[in-house]
Amino acid sequence: MLALLQNTDSLLAALQDSEVLETDFWFDLGMRAIRVAAIVLLALLVLGIVARLKRRWIKRVQDLPTLDKKRQRVLTVADLVGSIAKYVVWGIALIMILDALSLNIGPLLAGAGIAGLAIGFGAQTLVKDVISGLFLLFDDTLGVGDLITHNGEAGTVEYMGLRLLKVRKFDGELLMIPAGELRTFGNKSIGYMRVVVNVGLSYEQNVNEALAALDAVAQEWAQTEEAQRIMLEDAPLVQA
Repeated sequence: MLALLQNTDSLLAALQDSEVLETDFWFDLGMRAIRVAAIVLLALLVLGIVARLKRRWIKRVQDLPTLDKKRQRVLTVADLVGSIAKYVVWGIALIMILDALSLNIGPLLAGAGIAGLAIGFGAQTLVKDVISGLFLLFDDTLGVGDLITHNGEAGTVEYMGLRLLKVRKFDGELLMIPAGELRTFGNKSIGYMRVVVNVGLSYEQNVNEALAALDAVAQEWAQTEEAQRIMLEDAPLVQA
């Protein structure tokens, strides 16, 4: 009888210990979930602040002419800062989440280094695109709002990221061009650009009279305020 009571007491103690352990487990799990949620919310808050600063920065130059160099530089750098912020913030958040889950980051980082060497050869194109994008930015050869030509296509740069450019064609099509592919391209927004307007004539029309009429129209347009603002020469040249 005494042995039975002792066994019963041991069983009750074991059950109490298991309940305590189970309570501690759920409490610890809840605290970890709260920490992870707090890290995610903090990351979203930081990105929200960056986005707000980006909008305020862009708003200051929004009313400037499309080809104004200050406006182009601000739009380009703003897109780049937003892109970099996403990678940095979520990278730090991931490390903090792993730490909050009590996962040993050291072996993971070591494994990531080994895996990085393994996939490095396959990521050469990605690295090339990122480096090319940085050179394009710092060389000041390209900016948001520029009219460029590439591989026979022409369009306006709408976005410049770390590795990708988005170019809008005249018909509305949006081209996605990796920065590494822009080895040769034309920028019609740097310096000056000559516009050639071809006017067709029928065989019956007098060429000299047509040239005189076109010259009169060109000279009249050259006196307008818009022409005076954009023209580098005194007057358009009309020739056959």
